[in-house]
Amino acid sequence: MKKIYLTIAALMFMVSCGPSAMDQALVGNYAGKMSLRAAVDTTDVGSSMVAAYLEMSEFDFTFNKDNTLQSVMSMQSMSDTVKMTWKTKEDSLYFYEETFQDGKVPVQVYFISQTSEGYDLTDDDYLFRLIRK
Repeated sequence: MKKIYLTIAALMFMVSCGPSAMDQALVGNYAGKMSLRAAVDTTDVGSSMVAAYLEMSEFDFTFNKDNTLQSVMSMQSMSDTVKMTWKTKEDSLYFYEETFQDGKVPVQVYFISQTSEGYDLTDDDYLFRLIRK
């Protein structure tokens, strides 16, 4: 009888340590669009340039089951690919990149909320809309 209880306890531990429901739901391919959260001050050249840059940029994301991520940012004829890892915790999405010390540090953290088309990621400055492909 003791073995049965130990087996049940081990199974419960493995299930509780698995990927969260949000992690599982996020897996897939997305088109992304980024914008400034605040209204653009057209008299401020810097914020106008950032807004124009974001408007011309296209993003593609692939969230994998093993919590790896490939992000491709394209603008006109240029593109850049970034590979990272990711994890959700409560209502936040963390992007990590490897460090020279063999550890991981979050490089970006966003509040995540589900929408009818995919997800919205927000921080103090930006709204990042992910639309499931």
